[in-house]
Amino acid sequence: MPFLSDKLGDVKVVNSVSELLLSMSEVVTPKYVALQIIKHASSAKSPNVIKESCNTLLRMTDDFGVMTMPLKEMIDYAIIAVNNSNPAVRTSSMALFAMMYKHAGEAIKNFLKDIKESTMKLIEEEFAKVTPFKKGEY
Repeated sequence: MPFLSDKLGDVKVVNSVSELLLSMSEVVTPKYVALQIIKHASSAKSPNVIKESCNTLLRMTDDFGVMTMPLKEMIDYAIIAVNNSNPAVRTSSMALFAMMYKHAGEAIKNFLKDIKESTMKLIEEEFAKVTPFKKGEY
C-alpha cells in the first residue's frame, strides 16, 4: 500500500493506480482500502499524493456509499487536506467533504470539531451547494 499510495501522486499512472485501488475495494472491502490510503497519504509530503488520495476516496465513496467507508477517518484526513497550502489539495478535500455530505447528510456535522472558523465557513458553503440523498435514496 505505501507504494500504491505514493504512485497516486505520479501523473503518468494515477488513473491506473486509482482503478486498481477501486478494484481492490471490491475484493477486500472499501473500508480497508480507504484506511490504507489514509494511513499512507497522511504522511505524504507531495501535494499531488494528497490531492489524488482525496479524489480516490471521493470515487470510492460515490461508488460504494459512505456506509462502507471509514467516515470518521475520512473526515480527519479531509481536515488535514483542507488545511494544506496547495489550492488543488484544498479543492479536492472540499469535493470530498461535499461527497460525504451528499451521502451522510447533516450527520457529518457532528464530526466537524476543532476546525478553524474560516475553514468551517468554506466547508459550510460547499455543503450549501449539495443536496444530500434522502434516506434510502442512494
